[in-house]
Amino acid sequence: MAKSKSPERKGKLKLFKTVIGFHDAYVAAPSQKAALQAWGASTDLFSAKLAEKIDDPAVCQAAFDKPGAILTARRGSGKEWAERSRPKPNTPSKVDTARAAVEKRMAALERRHAEGLAAIDLKIDSLREKRDSMERTFAAKRDKLRAELDAI
Repeated sequence: MAKSKSPERKGKLKLFKTVIGFHDAYVAAPSQKAALQAWGASTDLFSAKLAEKIDDPAVCQAAFDKPGAILTARRGSGKEWAERSRPKPNTPSKVDTARAAVEKRMAALERRHAEGLAAIDLKIDSLREKRDSMERTFAAKRDKLRAELDAI
């Protein structure tokens, strides 16, 4: 035996409406936020006056039988109900995916470049130290030979 919705549950639901193309889209939900999620809206349609709470639940009684489902009817008809599939969650577009891939490759390139420069800088520092050491050794040997020359 199927469980029926309790009257308490129906009492907590409110009816909300927005326009999708040439259709009125209704959803029974506990809050405006839940209605926006059901519609897949990324902005607040209520503050933009693009969605509203319907005070007469008889306008779309069928919505209360399927809370969270989007029921649509041609604008103005109000009688020929059709259930609309929920929008897919926000998935990145092909452009976003391509941009992210290029940005990832750019970050890897910049990292490799910085690592390469750091390795070269280490070699340069090492060569400078070697050069300075050679200069000191040369100066010491030269000074010793000059001292020998002066002693003759």
